[in-house]
Amino acid sequence: MQNEIDYTLQYQNWHKDNPYSKNFDIKIWKELINLHNIHPQKEDSRILELGCGLGRFLLALRDYGYTNLKGIDINKDFVQATQSEGLDAEVSDAVKYLEQTNTTYDTIYCFDILEHIEKEKQPKFFKLLKEHLDEKGFAVIRVPNALSPTANYFRYEDFTHVISYTPVTIEFLCKNAGLNHVIIRPEVEESQRLRTLKAPFAEIYKEQFSLDDIILTPNILAVIFKNKESFDKYITDTKPLVNDYKFVRFEGVNLKTILKYYLSKLCQKFSFGPLRKYFDSKLPKKYKIAVLEFDSDEIHK
Repeated sequence: MQNEIDYTLQYQNWHKDNPYSKNFDIKIWKELINLHNIHPQKEDSRILELGCGLGRFLLALRDYGYTNLKGIDINKDFVQATQSEGLDAEVSDAVKYLEQTNTTYDTIYCFDILEHIEKEKQPKFFKLLKEHLDEKGFAVIRVPNALSPTANYFRYEDFTHVISYTPVTIEFLCKNAGLNHVIIRPEVEESQRLRTLKAPFAEIYKEQFSLDDIILTPNILAVIFKNKESFDKYITDTKPLVNDYKFVRFEGVNLKTILKYYLSKLCQKFSFGPLRKYFDSKLPKKYKIAVLEFDSDEIHK
């Protein structure tokens, strides 16, 4: 089926071949590297990215001073674009490349590719991943999160996706391959507004499946180590990402009361003094405190 699909038509929905998109992508990749502390250990570390696309993650690493970079992608146009940036890249299927190469790597990155690989090949992929990781190395995998409220969007927005994942399925695939040191992280720290909107879903998972500390971001990241020492150091050195999905209840607070509060805030912002005083006087103090707890910069933006 691969030969019948021009994947560039799908890819360009998110990544354009122009300077603005390139710079934006590099910026986002740098933020992700820093947020998850997934820098390679040394500037000359042997680094492989499977599914390198237009090479922008590798460019972010190069900006950070890393030099021993290699990209693999099944799409020849993407590989040519990556090579045009002065990066080492070749056309290959991820599984076939790992089957054929004898090279081991200090760090292997796999962003948004596992969900494109046939399900039957995925256990083998993880075993090959282990085989080609240096003993002190680590791998990073990003996949769609089946627990997210928007899981169906991410699962079906791309025609070539074959599966979504939960933390349990990723851990199973890792441990089935003998990769026993893995941590699953939310992709991002979500805004207060998003956490509030997703809180009912967290309550359902907790009530029905006894799941605490649920991850509801659209994607999840797995950081995988071959040895416990490296894993323990990562846990010690890396800030945990926890999205606290709490549903704030305002007993006795109706929509009219909340609207009064927000009109008061607008009056405050635009210095409508007398009108603000009127709304403040009409809003019961206990309700104002309750709504203030709900308030956040993200919501007002």
